[in-house]
Amino acid sequence: MTPRRPRGGGPAGRAARLAAALLLVALAALAPAPAAAACGIRHCAKCKVLPKWRPGRGGVGRQLQCLQAKQGYQMATDRRSVPNCAAGYVAKRKGGLCRPCGPDTFAPSHPIGSSNWRECRKCPVNTQSNAFSTRCVANPGYYGMGNPCPENYYCAGGSAWRCLPGLNTDGETAQKDCNWVDVGYYMRQGNPTPCPVGFTSNSTRPKSQAKFCEKCPDGLTTDGAGGTGCNILLPGYFIGNGTNTAQPCPVNTYQPNRVNVNSAPNSCTACDTGSNTFGATAQAKCFYLNPGFFYDTNTTKPQACVVGTFQNYTAPPKKIPDFTACIACDSKEGTAAGWGPGYGTCFSTGSTYCRCIAVGYNNTGSLTKPTPTACPVNTFRKDPLPWSDLSSQAPCDSCLPNQNTNGLTAQTTCLFVDAGYRYDGSATAACIADTYAPLRAKTDPAIGTCPACVTGSTTNGATAQASCLWLKPGYLYNNSTKKPAPCSDPFISNTTRLISDAGSGSCPTNCTTLGLIPNNANTACISKTNTTSAEGSVYIGDESLQYTGAPPDGSPQYGPPPDGYPQRYGQDGPPPDGEPPGDGGTAPRGSFWDYVAGRPAPCPPDTHASEARGRYEAGSCEPCPPGLTTDGAEGQAECLWVRPGYLYFAGAAARCPRDTFSGALRGTADAANCTPCFGSTTTGGADGQTECLSDAADERAADTQAQAQAPPASYAPARIRVAVLPSYAHLGD
Repeated sequence: MTPRRPRGGGPAGRAARLAAALLLVALAALAPAPAAAACGIRHCAKCKVLPKWRPGRGGVGRQLQCLQAKQGYQMATDRRSVPNCAAGYVAKRKGGLCRPCGPDTFAPSHPIGSSNWRECRKCPVNTQSNAFSTRCVANPGYYGMGNPCPENYYCAGGSAWRCLPGLNTDGETAQKDCNWVDVGYYMRQGNPTPCPVGFTSNSTRPKSQAKFCEKCPDGLTTDGAGGTGCNILLPGYFIGNGTNTAQPCPVNTYQPNRVNVNSAPNSCTACDTGSNTFGATAQAKCFYLNPGFFYDTNTTKPQACVVGTFQNYTAPPKKIPDFTACIACDSKEGTAAGWGPGYGTCFSTGSTYCRCIAVGYNNTGSLTKPTPTACPVNTFRKDPLPWSDLSSQAPCDSCLPNQNTNGLTAQTTCLFVDAGYRYDGSATAACIADTYAPLRAKTDPAIGTCPACVTGSTTNGATAQASCLWLKPGYLYNNSTKKPAPCSDPFISNTTRLISDAGSGSCPTNCTTLGLIPNNANTACISKTNTTSAEGSVYIGDESLQYTGAPPDGSPQYGPPPDGYPQRYGQDGPPPDGEPPGDGGTAPRGSFWDYVAGRPAPCPPDTHASEARGRYEAGSCEPCPPGLTTDGAEGQAECLWVRPGYLYFAGAAARCPRDTFSGALRGTADAANCTPCFGSTTTGGADGQTECLSDAADERAADTQAQAQAPPASYAPARIRVAVLPSYAHLGD
């Protein structure tokens, strides 16, 4: 049996046919496309023919494709058929003609392959169909599926939009536009605009009526742009009682604050003294100075011109920050007279002209041609000379006795006290003997006292001295220290000498060359005489020199030894025969040499030794100066306590001035002053008092002091002072 030949002529035939098909396709692609025209596809308005390969059927065929469906219809996805109605269309029956939906109805797209809609759907309330009836949209004033537009929103195209700032719907809903203008806004070039500061609109208005804002009343403003009311009070205004309206501050009053009307003041504040508003009202500050005042930058307030200065600017007025000082009366500025030195003001403060001869000056001219002349040295004038008295040529006042101006002229008072005097606040008094005072100002804290002369110096009995110019017997003047110093053994000085005549600082007499012995004060040379021991005698070994009445010049008054001290206290003098000076030990500060015990012993109370001394120079201690004490302590180098009734100044104690007192023992560091009497008490003219008494008691105190200060009838030494004791014999009974 002959085998069957494969369909298509075998592989070679299939290849040939494939090549021919590809050629046809290529030629068809290159050939112009035929114009779209009605075709056989139902409800298709335009279609085209596409080549189609038909395997096994002899080559290439044709295929139709719909390019555009007729109105109301929708093509299938493959464009080969138009089976359904388009959205917005429906067919009354299957395969029937598609017709459009009516108003307020719609038809959505029909799924391919599904049955056509038989009727259009009705739109919900407050909605309507769109132009193609494909869906429902909200009516104007509504959004979504017919929801009413909220207050202050407008709705369009199914969406809700908030009103622009400054617009509203006046409380209405379901609005398609915001046609009302907010309070504080107006319409400018079609847009809502905030009212400027100081302008407002106090109600909601339609756009057509909101073309401007109203200006606030005088004294009021808004709290910013777009203000809803004139609720801010301006500086320079106040709210009148019962009126609730702003009123301007009267002349020379001010109100500086910008405040809410609810807390606004109901009155204005008067200008500070020295300032004004220059006749203006409604002022936030008093900007102008009164004549006679200046602006103090420290206190930030006007201050009155002080005496001797003025300010009289009135036209134009002076503003406060521009005038920080008054004009001096001697500046020749600001007055027609052209004032010069010596002119002043008659008033204490706040002067507008210089109308007086100044304090410290006198008029030596006339009323029509005044000539101020400075008060001469030691004269003064404390008050201005009024204009009406310029022709009197009254002389300046002279300083009171013992007061001066220290060489100055044009003085208002005598501020200095003559040398040699003290001042108690009302009068001067001469310094007593052996005290002094240099020229001092009344403001000196120690002006009420005269310092005591330093040890070894004196005024030689004179009072009212500026310095202590004399040396006491037994002293020389140390040119190095510029102070008196005791004569050293064997030299003596038995006369009072002027410091200027004291030579090169030596004592004139040498006792040893005369075979004599200096006494303990080195004021006299003592010879050895056989006399008996008696009170008032000075023992020298087994011999004594007796004296009665006053002791030698410069010698202190000595009495018996203090209680509990041996009779040997006070023994000093040259060393025994053959023993060189300075041997045998030293008495330190605050002690004397006990010759019997052979060692130093502490100084008794109310005595002192300020320097260490050799044993033969340390037979005793110095008594405390008047007014000082050791407060019962022994062994003291200095007397550091001030007795009641005394003060301590410039290294010395002095009696409290009259009408002051000191009632307690004080250290020298705490006793610079005495306490003034208080109330009606007084010291009755006495000084050195420990208390202030009533008038009767003061008289008794003054009498007591007068008696205490009376000189003694005679001098009777109560203590034996041994000058030389070479044999160390005991003293008499």
